[in-house]
Amino acid sequence: MITFEPLFNYLKEHNITLYRMIKDGVITPTETTRIRSDHNFRLSFIGRLCKYLECQPEDIIEFIPYDDDEDTDIQ
Repeated sequence: MITFEPLFNYLKEHNITLYRMIKDGVITPTETTRIRSDHNFRLSFIGRLCKYLECQPEDIIEFIPYDDDEDTDIQ
């Protein structure tokens, strides 16, 4: 599973809010809901966040290994 927990830590450390990112046109309100739910995103979305935040993907997302029983979307 990919989690955005590091993003929230990064935003807090840099005094940036999701509202500010919406206002700046970086993300939409719908995307904020999806971020909070750790939904899937395209790499272009991760790239957009990294460009705006001037960071690397590992600064805002983390891979958490899952059990073999969980659905991984791999076919």
